[in-house]
Amino acid sequence: PLDEAEAFARLASVECKGVAAIAAEFGVSGGYVRQRMKLATLAEPIRAAYRDGTIDTGTAKAFAAIPPDRQLEVWQEVDGKPKH
Repeated sequence: PLDEAEAFARLASVECKGVAAIAAEFGVSGGYVRQRMKLATLAEPIRAAYRDGTIDTGTAKAFAAIPPDRQLEVWQEVDGKPKH
């Protein structure tokens, strides 16, 4: 999911494609694209933990739902070990 999120975000920022265009290109819904692109906003320590399997997709989505600066605050509050 993270690779897909980064690819969608790259298409949006570099190629200036909108959500609808990305969704059509990959045969998925706009909501799916938006959800994946939100994962691309993960702060680096959280992104690394997700990539190495320390946290699952649900936890990553929960972090992605808040602004990146707050993500880091919460990550530090839970000492990098969030509970589900």
